[in-house]
Amino acid sequence: MYQQSPIIERLWREEAANLGQSGPVIDLGIRSDQLYVAVKLEMEFLRPDASPLIVQGTGFVVVDIRRSLAVVVTSRHLLDPAFRPPGTNRKAQLGLRLHEVRGKAWRRSGTGLERFVWRIESPRAMYHLDDHLDVGLLDLNDLKVESGSNTLEFYVPRDLLSPRSDFDGSIISAADMVAVIGYPEINGDATDSPLLIPGILSSDPRISAPLPGLPTDIVAYHAFSRSGMSGAPVVAPTRGLKVTGDISIESADWRGVRIVGVNSGHLRRDSNDPMPLSYFCPSWAVLEILDQVAFGQ
Repeated sequence: MYQQSPIIERLWREEAANLGQSGPVIDLGIRSDQLYVAVKLEMEFLRPDASPLIVQGTGFVVVDIRRSLAVVVTSRHLLDPAFRPPGTNRKAQLGLRLHEVRGKAWRRSGTGLERFVWRIESPRAMYHLDDHLDVGLLDLNDLKVESGSNTLEFYVPRDLLSPRSDFDGSIISAADMVAVIGYPEINGDATDSPLLIPGILSSDPRISAPLPGLPTDIVAYHAFSRSGMSGAPVVAPTRGLKVTGDISIESADWRGVRIVGVNSGHLRRDSNDPMPLSYFCPSWAVLEILDQVAFGQ
């Protein structure tokens, strides 16, 4: 019989309590607390000789309460070493098996924060039917807590992810401000606390960015994403003016904060010369995978 983990049961109770209220559980406004939706990930692969290989990256938790789904979202290339989209320069790494994923997150503790560490053994990854898309999901119900409280506090409700229709130029457009939140490698090691790196959309989100050797269906943005930030959430902050009260004012260009993508990587002129240009897989890919799972595809 299917058993739901205690942490997920608690998550459903918390989310269900918020249904029907104005605004999501977490609005990513963007304030300091909202940096902690980003989770530091370590993927442990086993080589053919059973020796381990550790890969670091970033992810974030998305909750779809109406479909009883809670998943970790990250880049597919972090989970699937054989991932090589057709027509790209990415090299597939064969012979590796994903053995375990460890996550290091944070939760409030009094006036400060405490570490919350979990792991997923023999993780079951879910990918889009389109094998060009660099995004993967992990079932959070397989999560086991290693240390810290088993309360998952910082996560993203499904409704904050932008669907395909947002990318038609009216909601999300070139020159919009964005920010990527993750755990970049600095001096050879990933940071223990998340960092926010601001940027600006560089390509037309209505079409795939014209970047040779990279997957299709990507959006380019001007920012240094750095190693360790693959899988990080890309956020479009609130735009325009909105005032509520006795008199409500909303500018024509107002848009609430959105999760618009999953960071895939950054460009380099060569191995020692990174460019301040990164790219992400659009958030609609995450929504479509969630729908695939819900309908058993």
